[in-house]
Amino acid sequence: MLLQDMYFRIREIEFEELTFGRKISQGGFSIVYRGEFRSTTVAIKKIFNPVITAELLEDFNNEIRILNAYPHPNLILLMGIVRKPPNLCIVTDFADNGCLFDLIHKKK
Repeated sequence: MLLQDMYFRIREIEFEELTFGRKISQGGFSIVYRGEFRSTTVAIKKIFNPVITAELLEDFNNEIRILNAYPHPNLILLMGIVRKPPNLCIVTDFADNGCLFDLIHKKK
């Protein structure tokens, strides 16, 4: 099981339930899209690496653990995950004002 040690239950989402919109950003192993899940605007982080290694899965699981460990109205809400390779996705609520880094460093 992917996240057997989680305190809170995490919703597993079918990949077909997601609608991908514009690309918001890209990192070393994932792309973040603005999208929709059940008529709700969300951010979808999709792993694009075609080779799913144990290390990549561990990083994926760690990010989910961190997002899930601190449910708070002032933090991004983890809405669910897609965990069927090659479609590994983390689905969170969408923050209209962008990322925290940009808010702190680029806007006065």
